[in-house]
Amino acid sequence: MALVSLVDISIAFFCFLIFQIFLISKKAHPSFLTNWPFLGMLPGLLPEIHRVYDFLTEELKKLVYLHGAICEALRLYPPVPFQHKSPTKTDVLPSGHKVDAGSKILFCLYSLGRMKSVWGEDALEFKPERWITENGTSVHEPSYKFLSFNAGPRTCLGKEVAMMQIKTVAVKVIQNYVIKVVEGHKVEPAPSVILHMKHGLKVTVSKRCLG
Repeated sequence: MALVSLVDISIAFFCFLIFQIFLISKKAHPSFLTNWPFLGMLPGLLPEIHRVYDFLTEELKKLVYLHGAICEALRLYPPVPFQHKSPTKTDVLPSGHKVDAGSKILFCLYSLGRMKSVWGEDALEFKPERWITENGTSVHEPSYKFLSFNAGPRTCLGKEVAMMQIKTVAVKVIQNYVIKVVEGHKVEPAPSVILHMKHGLKVTVSKRCLG
């Protein structure tokens, strides 16, 4: 149930970023949603794929641009915005700060994902290209930098499952529907253990023409 809840939240913020910010900023023409280069290049792709198609796990992994867009959504809106760690013995952080055994260190993933010192001067921008190399492959960021799935030995066991679920839903939504955020609707996160949308996501949904 916890994984399902986090996936739902991730998809909501992903849809908001894709169908609202990304299009309004005119970084891409709306037609990018119906053109498969947006979803990545699949070898031997047939025109019929615009219609009903069952994706296999290996094919979903090849959708490089979609992967980048999802990672950007998770970077800017991590489903779990706060985490804490507690050292079992006294230690010194890389910053030089001493931490005593048993003390709690609270850090905010929401802020970390927006720090210019970590992600560059464009840290507040939604840029799926950030996750794509010049060769068109996915960029791998260290888990200690991209903490949406935790890091090290405590990395989320459901990470791959969650990513596959988000990709599957995103592909089917983009394939079959046109989603528009209701004009004037304010989207903002509600500070909590789980990063919900404070006012939800009000949208209009219409069937996409597949002709």
